[in-house]
Amino acid sequence: MLKKVNGLNTIYKDGNNLKRKIKKESRKQKKGESFMKTIKTAKKQKLKESKGITLIALVITIIVLLILAGVTIATLTGDNGILKKAGDAKTQTEQAKEDENLKIAIAGSYGTDGKLNLKDLKDNLENQGIDYDKNNTGFPLEVIVNGEKKKIDANGNIIESIQSLKTKGTVFKDTTTLEDTYGNQVTIPKGFKIANDSATDVTGGIVIEDATYTNTIGSQFVWIPVGTGENAIKKANKETVDIALGRYSFTQNSDGTITTSEYSGSYTEDTTASHNSSRGNAIAKDIEKFKTSANSNHGYYIGRYEAGVVDYNSSVSTSNSNNETNWTGYTGDNIKLVCKKEQQVWNYVTQNKASELSRDMYGSEAKVTSDLINSYAWDTAIVFIQKCGTESNSSTYSKTDGLSSTGTNGPQTTGTNILKVTSKVDKQCNIFDMAGNCRDWTTETCSNSDNPCVYRGGSCYYSNRYTSIRSGYSTSNASSNLSFRPLLYL
Repeated sequence: MLKKVNGLNTIYKDGNNLKRKIKKESRKQKKGESFMKTIKTAKKQKLKESKGITLIALVITIIVLLILAGVTIATLTGDNGILKKAGDAKTQTEQAKEDENLKIAIAGSYGTDGKLNLKDLKDNLENQGIDYDKNNTGFPLEVIVNGEKKKIDANGNIIESIQSLKTKGTVFKDTTTLEDTYGNQVTIPKGFKIANDSATDVTGGIVIEDATYTNTIGSQFVWIPVGTGENAIKKANKETVDIALGRYSFTQNSDGTITTSEYSGSYTEDTTASHNSSRGNAIAKDIEKFKTSANSNHGYYIGRYEAGVVDYNSSVSTSNSNNETNWTGYTGDNIKLVCKKEQQVWNYVTQNKASELSRDMYGSEAKVTSDLINSYAWDTAIVFIQKCGTESNSSTYSKTDGLSSTGTNGPQTTGTNILKVTSKVDKQCNIFDMAGNCRDWTTETCSNSDNPCVYRGGSCYYSNRYTSIRSGYSTSNASSNLSFRPLLYL
């Protein structure tokens, strides 16, 4: 019996062991299921996060693509875009072609006599597909090129409009003839531009500015128009005035008015150096060439200001010197001549030195001749001011009763001189300092062999010096109130 009990106990014990094993395995299984569940949950979370990150990346990618698309579109279509530049280049090419076709038509229209033939010109314009005024029976002939009206004169010059082309700031690559609102012509030399403060019509004073040449860049010059009869200078309200190139006497009448007449005194404008061999004064580079140029081109240029010095050391005193070679106020080996506002005026200079500096101002590259101003250029400028100036004293600008400037402090910087009578800056038709500041050397010659060098203009020191005055000095004179003014002609 006992064995049976023991057998039952063994069976019971084994049963319990089996239960424990089953429970243990069950727990393991549950743990495994839990583990798998955890893994599955983690996978789901990771997948969820991955989807979130992917979505953010997608959004960022889209944003970047949109930005790149915007940049690309702007690059292609903006004001400075590729398409715009390509279009501009195409337009410029087409315009250049039309301009070239116009020049070809003109070049092929000269007769054996060297003159431009109107009939041949019209035929050549037709062949080049250029529209022109078919009712025009003479020069200038109006044409339309690149949508702009231009004129061709009898000399083959292409004349454009100052205002319609909005030329201020444009540096001219070639010598170019323009036309103002009233029909007056002005020719701009190569390498120059129209100054920002220039008038837009000839009567107000067209100012050109050097925009190219290193030593003289920024220098300014004013166009002095020349023309009579059918070439007379046109003003507002269809009024015209004759301005003939010449040498003049300006006589002040008792009522203050001025009588202008052809000069017939003892001062001369020599054409050869032989007259001056014993006197030693400088003469014009080629006075006949100047006269021909001024008349055929309907004008010339004079310095807007008296000559100015670049590289001037204002801290160095000049009070003990009256000679250009010893004046220590000029520093450096490469002193530059300019015609610019608010520069140290180039005084203490002899007439010969003034001539040398003026002649050397521009070379052949500029397509313009520079020289010391002559008596024709000076007198005609006065006539221009009297007939076209708008200042209260313009009609009597050559008067002899004290237009000269206040001289309490001696010569002033260029363009700042104040007239004694008017208490205004000495400015007429955009030209400064003819009535005051320094007297200006010219190429005119005095009959007095001891004083052959002639100066013109008012002085800051003397009330009896005035715009049209003529007076002679020696070749060695180089005083504080003697300067000069360059001249340009085409």
